Amino acid sequence: MENFSESRRGRPRKISAAHEELYQDVFKELTTKRSLNNMHYLWSAYNALGKGKDPRYAYLIDRIGESHRWRKTILTALGRLGDQCDDERDATDWICTTADYICTYHLKTADALEHVREQRELEQWEVPIHADG
Repeated sequence: MENFSESRRGRPRKISAAHEELYQDVFKELTTKRSLNNMHYLWSAYNALGKGKDPRYAYLIDRIGESHRWRKTILTALGRLGDQCDDERDATDWICTTADYICTYHLKTADALEHVREQRELEQWEVPIHADG
């Protein structure tokens, strides 16, 4: 008789099965779990940064007519910041504040990733006071 562990092995799921299925349907080229997770984080950052409509983030998301030029690696790293916040609004603030710094100083990819890593290592992020609450 074989003994099978009841616990699931590997990394815990970062995105829901429904989101995973949606990304697989829309982006046929995404074949691995890692690429699906990266796409999820990229879209999280894209939405937090105003979907490319905010000129402050043109360094990361440059709208050219109907198309976009993306700094995908940086956006994916920014999207991962949201995992550390319980409140979606706090996550958006953290992503935007970090992106502001990256865009202001036009950090190269390696420097931007280092800055995001430093942000993720913070014990606790200082949440700015919201005007409405």
